[in-house]
Amino acid sequence: MHVHLYLLACTYCSSTPIPLCAQINAHLTERFPGEEWTCKSADAIDQGEPDESRVGEEVLNSFNGPGLPLHELQLKQNMPIMLLRNLDPTRGLCNGTRLLVLKVIHGRVLKAKIVTGAHEGKEVFIPRIRLSAEDGEFPFKWSRRQFPVRIGVCAQRARNPVHAAPCT
Repeated sequence: MHVHLYLLACTYCSSTPIPLCAQINAHLTERFPGEEWTCKSADAIDQGEPDESRVGEEVLNSFNGPGLPLHELQLKQNMPIMLLRNLDPTRGLCNGTRLLVLKVIHGRVLKAKIVTGAHEGKEVFIPRIRLSAEDGEFPFKWSRRQFPVRIGVCAQRARNPVHAAPCT
């Protein structure tokens, strides 16, 4: 069995604390063969928020939460990833879809292959999108522009059922 198929079969998705998942994924990313693409997010407090000028970008970059991609994604070819949002359910791009990274195009578009479900084998393009933290999670509203994916070895389940609609 290929290593990437083994990793996909063994994806651990639970209530494991985010820092522990991040450590597991970072360790496996480091050991995963191939060239690495580092994709950093663009984080900002929403305009009109009272704390807009008091919170630095480096503080926002440090925030992580369920349903949000990391500020800094390290991706490699054939690395398993998991989609965090429903982008196009009719084409198999919904929350929880597992994919393999094919390449990152100019830091703006992620080319990947779906490896589970009815759309298995289909190559897709995933743009960076604006994602917001869940209401009440932080004392202010902020957003992150990033690929809506996490490394697909260890991931925490989203608590918001809106992001977990089934794929068709």
